[in-house]
Amino acid sequence: MLVNPAYTSQTCSEWRLCDSRNRESQADFECKQCHMSMNADLNAANNILKRGIEPSPRLGTKPSTPERSQTPNPPIAGRTLPP
Repeated sequence: MLVNPAYTSQTCSEWRLCDSRNRESQADFECKQCHMSMNADLNAANNILKRGIEPSPRLGTKPSTPERSQTPNPPIAGRTLPP
């Protein structure tokens, strides 16, 4: 299966907020909305996996900020949450 990796390194794998400010360094990712932080490559890999499982009808376009659901996605390895 082919997955477009565009913006996966800037998109929160928890809430799917896409913001270039989420990547302040090459190695680290921190979501400016939910403050989830993890290794940037692991975050991008989680996004690619999710795109493969739940393909977007707008493949190839920058993801929009979806409405926040009542329940977040299940925990992903490497994720740390704020206290």
